[in-house]
This record gives sequence, C-alpha cells and structure tokens, in this order.
Amino acid sequence: NEYPSRRSVRVMGEFASPLVVQIVGYAISLALTPLAIAFYTPAEFGKLAVVLYVANFVGGYSGLRLEWAVINEHSQRIADLLMRFAATLLFLWGAALFAVALLAPSELYNLLAIERGQAMMAAPIAVAIGLGIFQQSWGIREQAYRDVYLSRNVVMVSRQVLQIAFGMILPSVLMLLVTELAARVLGILVIVRRLGKPLEVLPLGHFLKQAKAALLRRYGHYTKVALPSSIVDFAQSESLPVILLLTHGPEVGGAFWLVQRIFGLPVALIGTVVGDVFQGQMARQRDRSVIVKQLSQTAALLTLFAVVLLPAVAVAFWFLTQKLYNGTWALSGEIGLYLVPAICLQFIASPLSRSLIVLKRMQYKYIFDGALFLALASWLAATQILGLS
Repeated sequence: NEYPSRRSVRVMGEFASPLVVQIVGYAISLALTPLAIAFYTPAEFGKLAVVLYVANFVGGYSGLRLEWAVINEHSQRIADLLMRFAATLLFLWGAALFAVALLAPSELYNLLAIERGQAMMAAPIAVAIGLGIFQQSWGIREQAYRDVYLSRNVVMVSRQVLQIAFGMILPSVLMLLVTELAARVLGILVIVRRLGKPLEVLPLGHFLKQAKAALLRRYGHYTKVALPSSIVDFAQSESLPVILLLTHGPEVGGAFWLVQRIFGLPVALIGTVVGDVFQGQMARQRDRSVIVKQLSQTAALLTLFAVVLLPAVAVAFWFLTQKLYNGTWALSGEIGLYLVPAICLQFIASPLSRSLIVLKRMQYKYIFDGALFLALASWLAATQILGLS
C-alpha cells in the first residue's frame, strides 16, 4: 500500500501541471482585458450576453451530459461511440437553433434588443461549444490534462486578441460574436491535433438506432439526473445578465456580464482544472477512504485559491474601471467588489459537487445546487437590503 504522504504528493502533483497552464492563460487573458473592452460599450456586451446565453445553453446541454459518460465509461469503444453520437446530436440541435433564430418574430428581438443576424450566430457558436466540451471530456478520460487546458487557454487568449483586433477596425456586436466563434474553432483545432481524436458523426439511421440504447438504457441516468441539475446550475449562474438586460437595459446587463467573464475565468477554468483532475482520479478509484482524502485535499486547494486570488482580482478590477474608460465601465467594478463572497463560494463548491456524480449520488446534486443557489440569492438580497446594489 502507498503511504498517505506519498499519495498526497502524487495527487497534488496531478494538479500542479495543468494548474500552471491555466494560471498562465488566465494571467495573459486578464492582462489583455483592459484593451479588449476599451473599444466596446456595456450595451454591446449586454447584447452579446443574450446571444451567448442561448449558445452556451444549447452547446453545453444538447449533448445531454453524455460527456460525463465518456469520462466514466471503462470501454474505449463505447466511449468513442458516445463521442460520435453526441457530435451528431449537436449538429442536429444547431440546425434546429438556426431555424428558430431565422423564423422567430421580430417582436422577440425588439424585446431582447438584438438583431436577427446576431441571433443566428448563436447556432454555429453553440455547435462549436458542444464539440469543444466533448473533445475535452475525451482528454480528461485519457488524463491528457495539459492538452485540455491548452485548448481552453487558446480559446480564452485568442478571444481577447481578436476582440482587440476587430475593435480597432470595426467594433460591433457582430464582430464580438465572430470573435467568439473563431476562438472556439481554434480551441477545437488545437485539442483535435493534440489528442489525435478526429471529429466524427454517425449516419442518421445508426444515430436513431443508438439513441434508444444510449439514452433509455445504459446512460439514461446521466440525462435524467445530471441534466436537470446542470440546467439549474446554469440558470443560477448565467441568467442574471439577461434578466438585468430585460429589466434595466443592455448597459446594466453588459456591466454585470463583464463581471461574470472576469471572475468566471478563475471559477470556470482554474476551478474546473481541479474538478476535472479530481473527477478523473475518482472515476478509477474504488477505495472510499482515498476518495475522502482526495476530497479534503481538493477542498483545501480550492479554498487557498479563492482566498488569495479572487479578492485581489476584485480590487484590481475595481481600480481599473474607476480610473479608465471615462467611467464607462465603473458599474462593473462596483458589482465585482460586492459579489466577491458569493463568487468565492461558487469557486469552491462547484468542482466538489462532482464527487456526487462519481459516487453515483447524483440525486443529491439537486440539494447541493439548491443550497448554492439560496446562498448566492441571499447574498444578492443582503446587498440590496443594505443599499449596496
């Protein structure tokens, strides 16, 4: 048996390399942010938020959470079949989304303060997001964490670089959407090349035949339990900018959305690194005592990052938004300061919830997500009551 101290060193070593990759990418992206927003207004980012809300929802969940099945499935042949099944499903959902955007009434676009052409961009972006998620799940399955996070860094950094480039030429909502699509495609190309796992789809007849086997039999529990829980998680973390846009206009929605993007980087990237490695290790671990030890180590690492990193980022972000841009982005800096406690909680809690998936206690994830939602909602309510919002 492995001594606990040696096991701890090995577990922490698994985190170290991908964390370094992600921290470097995050630092570069953060350094580029002041330039990346300089050419745009909060209203333009508010409209971008609406389109990306739809794209992230469709791209993130039209695969029905089968990316978790790809990670946990022991048979490589079946995991490969799940990859092709999901890719086919993503393209079908993308075509449906494009048709909806094309045929939706003008009144809807007037309500959302966006144009039809902008809305139609949600379809290709959604497909790119979904394909990226499943390619990354294959990388996690193979424990090729550096390749997964290199791909994510390419998306993150190229997005900022392209925003700056297009902003100097023709700043607009459409250019922001083109930037998002281009960055996602670049990320897919990088991970496909690194993993040697090409994008493949199933013939329609084979797809329909596999749908029943994949969804209603062996892997139905991922969809039945994990998908609703994930949708609740998405709604609580991503809906507020859209709600603010509808109630207070694109400027306020865009200001809040920028806060989510700035703080979403460490939450979704550094936190996800730890969560991915944690889930990848637990999926192959049968010793409950080792799982509990890994859980405590992961919680300690996430807490350290939350306490050290996030408040510092909030203060720096507030300072920049107050001193630069003639006050255009000042509201974003203030929002960032008020939300630090809630963001720290989300940073720690979300990756740890994956233990419920590996332990096949996914029904408890509803309780977990509900508690997290109530905590975040309570903090926002407290800022309102105290006159801080």
